[in-house]
Amino acid sequence: MKSKKTFKKLLLMVLVLLLAMGVTACRSEDLPTSETVSQNEEVPPELLEQDSEYAIRSTAALNVYNDLLLKKVSTSPADYAGAYMDKEGYLVICVTEDAAIARYGEFLSPDVLEPYVQQAWEMVILKDDSVTIQADDVIRYEIQTYPYFILSGAQKLLNPVMKEYEIASTAINQEKNILEVSTVNDELREEILAYLQEGGYPKEIISFEHSDGYVELE
Repeated sequence: MKSKKTFKKLLLMVLVLLLAMGVTACRSEDLPTSETVSQNEEVPPELLEQDSEYAIRSTAALNVYNDLLLKKVSTSPADYAGAYMDKEGYLVICVTEDAAIARYGEFLSPDVLEPYVQQAWEMVILKDDSVTIQADDVIRYEIQTYPYFILSGAQKLLNPVMKEYEIASTAINQEKNILEVSTVNDELREEILAYLQEGGYPKEIISFEHSDGYVELE
């Protein structure tokens, strides 16, 4: 029994880590950087061991994301604003307008999601009959301001000038709907904003943080 619980815990930790790497941070690769963890990636250990509902829902949500359903859903880049997993294990799909929720909901219907719930039951090896997870308990939607392609475009615009503006790293935070820019020389921030505005991007999408230096990867 103890070994089975240990296996479940390790499996869920791996699944959450994979989602964290694949969903919540799209990090620039032009300069060596270190990975950062968003606030919603920290899952209380007791949930991994005791909360069967969380285990099934979060695993099903991860399976949906890894099956590339989001690429099929986001047919209009103007209304897709990203995705992330929240602390309750839901896959949160971010959109820019209410009308998009209805369109996405038609594609990600309960009939489509049900197999992912069943697969999650098998993956986490749970036999708790008192837990009932419906397909509707896997995904929720959230309205954000900026489409994902805007954040991604701004990041790509900065990629070739990161050394010039002494930028240590950039990362798309899909939960906060911003592009995080880490600067070594903070005095260049106004120039960075001006450069982005010249490229047609609003300065409101940027959140700055200081970096003490570039991180060399081993």
